[in-house]
Amino acid sequence: MLGSKGYGTVSVKTDQKKDLILKKAAEVFAKKGFKDVTMKDIVEACEISRGGLYLYYDNTRDIFADVLKRAKKAGENEESDFYTAVREHADASDLLALYLQEQKNEIFKGEGNLGIAAYEYFFSDYMTSKRSDHKSSVKNELSIIEGLLKRGNDEGDLYVADPKAEALNMTVMLEGMKILSRTGAITEKEVSDEILYLLGGVLSD
Repeated sequence: MLGSKGYGTVSVKTDQKKDLILKKAAEVFAKKGFKDVTMKDIVEACEISRGGLYLYYDNTRDIFADVLKRAKKAGENEESDFYTAVREHADASDLLALYLQEQKNEIFKGEGNLGIAAYEYFFSDYMTSKRSDHKSSVKNELSIIEGLLKRGNDEGDLYVADPKAEALNMTVMLEGMKILSRTGAITEKEVSDEILYLLGGVLSD
């Protein structure tokens, strides 16, 4: 019994140490992207020995994979205004505005934004098998927007001649702004203006 209790304590400490590594690593990846981060960078950020880090991870690829899983899990545990509105059966135009606003918030999360790192991770030569993960994320974005546009057409508060084509246009613009924001090539006001432009193009008169 004592042995079992002791093992449980060790397990908790292991989980805590791993969570600390992932938290600090996320900050490093958000700042430097994926391809430029070294194990040394993460060792220094975590203020642990190299041996301490290598107990858990052999390379930055494995660390970043778990960073993404951690971020996804954290997101799943938070119900956004968009999904609250979905449950409350809000109008499609309101839902679309909320969804685009949340995309803007994602773009400007500052140090917590892993967008550039995720692109480098998914599209690097040795991670080609992982591109399907990013493709799935973009497909989900496309599906949500297309569904909202179709619903808006049915309800009469949106007018879109080709919801599928317009959803693709919106998704391309959003994905592009995510990249531009991380290089400082676009401001928050410019993103807001683009989102208003997108909304204005589909709202019925």
